[in-house]
Amino acid sequence: MPHPQYENTTLIITYSPRRAEKDKKDRERLLDKLKNKLTSSKDESSIKKIISNSSYKKFTNVKKGSLIALNEAAIEEDATWDGFHGIAVSNGSKLSIRDALSRYKDLWHVEEAFRIAKSTLKTRPIFHWRPPRIKAHVLICFMSLFLEKFLELFLIKNNHALTPDKIRHALESVHTIFFEEKNTSKIAKMQSAISEDAQAILNTLNISTIRNTEFVVPEN
Repeated sequence: MPHPQYENTTLIITYSPRRAEKDKKDRERLLDKLKNKLTSSKDESSIKKIISNSSYKKFTNVKKGSLIALNEAAIEEDATWDGFHGIAVSNGSKLSIRDALSRYKDLWHVEEAFRIAKSTLKTRPIFHWRPPRIKAHVLICFMSLFLEKFLELFLIKNNHALTPDKIRHALESVHTIFFEEKNTSKIAKMQSAISEDAQAILNTLNISTIRNTEFVVPEN
């Protein structure tokens, strides 16, 4: 249908029973928290926190005497939209409804990449001030993200679907500890055991999984 507010734009509306169930549970969870806050909030600062929270604000009314009460009408209206979702698509994109919905569903990959870059790879904050170092920092983070996503897709292709977090956790547990005997200068080593996920990753990459978990001193 044509978008009611924007020209040359199509509004695509979908409905999903699974989404409706999630919307209902999310609202009920939020209302439970809100009710607890309303019964326990006695000081003015606590009340202000409730009013300033947009999620709480849409389900509340401020009555005479600065009293806050649930807005039952708003809650009922919100429930009527459970399961519905709309996306706006420019007519210039020349996408079919199916293609537009497919591309929208793929946005979670982009959102996940941003989440990984910000949290796991710690792209920001940047503790550098010279442009070359800032660029190098961002480049290293980007290369890490690329390698992580490449490995994730490569594992899926080889029937070993693992999330980035599981991949990282599995590989972090694979290590080798070296020891040096001061008198003889001999080097000994002990290798960690590997998890099932780590084994799958190494096998997929054709890396040997033979590990020696005993303390080994090379012979002369």
